[in-house]
Amino acid sequence: MPGTHRSANHDFLPSLVESLQTAELHLPDVAIGKVARLLALLSDWNRHMHLTSVAGPPEMVVRHALDSLLLLRVVRRPGSLVDVGCGNGFPGLALAVAWPDATVHLVDSRRKSYVFLEEAVRELGVGNAKVWHGRAEEPLVLAGVGPMELAVTRGFTPSDRVGRCLPAFVDEGGVAVVYTGPNGVGAKARARFAQAGLVHHAQVTVSVDAPAWRRRFDLFSSHPRPRAWAGEKDLECFT
Repeated sequence: MPGTHRSANHDFLPSLVESLQTAELHLPDVAIGKVARLLALLSDWNRHMHLTSVAGPPEMVVRHALDSLLLLRVVRRPGSLVDVGCGNGFPGLALAVAWPDATVHLVDSRRKSYVFLEEAVRELGVGNAKVWHGRAEEPLVLAGVGPMELAVTRGFTPSDRVGRCLPAFVDEGGVAVVYTGPNGVGAKARARFAQAGLVHHAQVTVSVDAPAWRRRFDLFSSHPRPRAWAGEKDLECFT
């Protein structure tokens, strides 16, 4: 495994700071530094094991860090959250850094992702994050993580499996958020959410001008006024 960092934090820090400022995402300097270190760590490990197809500091900053942290524009800080299919640490580990008072669980079935996440949590000193190795449907994982105020997933495939896995992690009054593309969550996944008692509350698109980036979120909850309220003023169902 990689033992030293050939990708220094400063390779990512300037573009990360600029991107966060443009997106009006206000994080403490220590949190920004940790996200930059996470990007550097991911870049180094990616030379030895395939954790991402995104290469180069500018693209990694936008497609991983900025994309993940745009959720801060949509929901307020929860007390607890789980990222199902966390993979390379985005969004879950980045959100754990941004929300240090939240209890965060990172779930992934791939051994290489688990090893990377364990090392990243240790090296970054993210004491509020716990890594789970296993499929989201496994009883041990479900029992260990338990119901959360916020359950998120990004890049979870196949898409219809989202509706089978994510609802089990959502507490009463909690919110499930799916990072999606232009077409949103498919009909099969929506039907599975509905079967689990989670109503589709909103579709939110957050856009950033420079760098040009857009991310869509689909939000589900069993409660008309979820605890993880949206920050966007135009989401009437969360006000």
